Amino acid sequence: MSQFKPVKTLKGHMRGIKSLAITPDGNLLVSSGAESPDHSIRLWNLANGKNTITINKHKNVVSAVDISSDGSKIVSGSYDETSKIWDVASEKNLINIKGTNYRIYSVVLTSDENFIITSSAEEDICKWDASKGKLNALLKGHDDAVLCLALAPNGELVSGSADNSIKVWDLSDNDFTKSLDDHSKDVNAVTVSSDGKYIISGSSDRTIKVWDFNSGDLIKTIEGHEKGVISVAISPDGNFIASSSKDGAVIVWELESSNKIVQLNEQECKDLPVIFTPDGNSLISGNPDKTIKVWDFAAMKAEGERQKAEREQREKEEVERKARIEKMQVEAQASAAAQPESPEKKEVVVFVSYATADEPIFKIGALSEALTVKDGVKDVLYWQEDMHDNIVKFMSDNLAICDVVLMFCTEKYVNSGPCTEEWTTAKMLNKPLIPIFINPDYIPPLVKSSLGYPYNTEDFKENIEKIYTLIMKKTGKYKGK
Repeated sequence: MSQFKPVKTLKGHMRGIKSLAITPDGNLLVSSGAESPDHSIRLWNLANGKNTITINKHKNVVSAVDISSDGSKIVSGSYDETSKIWDVASEKNLINIKGTNYRIYSVVLTSDENFIITSSAEEDICKWDASKGKLNALLKGHDDAVLCLALAPNGELVSGSADNSIKVWDLSDNDFTKSLDDHSKDVNAVTVSSDGKYIISGSSDRTIKVWDFNSGDLIKTIEGHEKGVISVAISPDGNFIASSSKDGAVIVWELESSNKIVQLNEQECKDLPVIFTPDGNSLISGNPDKTIKVWDFAAMKAEGERQKAEREQREKEEVERKARIEKMQVEAQASAAAQPESPEKKEVVVFVSYATADEPIFKIGALSEALTVKDGVKDVLYWQEDMHDNIVKFMSDNLAICDVVLMFCTEKYVNSGPCTEEWTTAKMLNKPLIPIFINPDYIPPLVKSSLGYPYNTEDFKENIEKIYTLIMKKTGKYKGK
């Protein structure tokens, strides 16, 4: 369950949402219904969430919508094989385009509003004169249906196709300049970053790909959806990607790291469009429950920053941990070189690894003192809360010089970061490990095969003798039968 709730929910559609478009000022949103009988186009005032106009003139699903920069015109494309231009003020159909016998899949209005570009179930892209509704050019290059279109800030067109390719087109000569070919299935969605640096694509192969717009080189592939990706958007600052999938998930990714920062779960669906507001403060999704949801993207970004800080801290701690291990390995080698006596004569140093909250259960202090006076035991090292050193420094100073490690395995122990670091570091240093437990379920899987001891809470003296015997066996000092 996501921790985020929509800040606004727009209701009015009879079915799910097929397409979304927004004006550059972020004031107006246009949407279309995803299934019959909802063939509507709806205009929304995002400030108050009101549905200001509804147009029901198409004879089939309206598969794609776009809106002019000033919000005065809406362009639509439909499965009824037509594209239309609408005057928002009068709700009248200004231009009707019927020049193909195929369902329209995508439609865009050029920034100068001179041309409408449509794609359909055929492989050619159509460029129409917006003032007359007449065909201006056919853009040829794809080998299968063209499923999606997007305009770049420099006026070039980007298309994605069922032939698995993405093409970049120069609309001045109506020819493609690049073909991006790394997806293995249909390319269902494309978008371009506001600075023109990236192309983002989503495919039925369940991946999102980030491309360099200028060179056409693939920068990275992002994976995480369980089914095909059906919509993609990039935040205005270029740092985050939103994607949706037939699995019903809307996911926000950090572009630089490819990390998932937020997942919003809807029901499985065919259509789940996503779009950012131009100011970057909101993410909008068209959902299968017939609603359009507006999400607080600023809060999502804050969550991303929190996760990034945690990730950087973990990376820093991992570097420090590796440095400690290297230091302990050097110290262990130096200690071994300084002790030429035979193993039979050497006294044992025992390191006790435990969760401090478990001290009363195992009587760690008393147990350590009792083991210290045993024959062949030089010292028993265990961290105490009143020590001046912190637990990490205590581990760094003493793990390298010990001969055996006692692990007091409990639920608190296995869930403790410092305890986990102690026994994993000891294992890397090839120190013998002795798991001591009341419930064997809390022995870490990597040491379950080690010879351990079931602690008897009713007989402290027996525990001392049994643990002592195990220490001697593990260190090769045992003289018994």
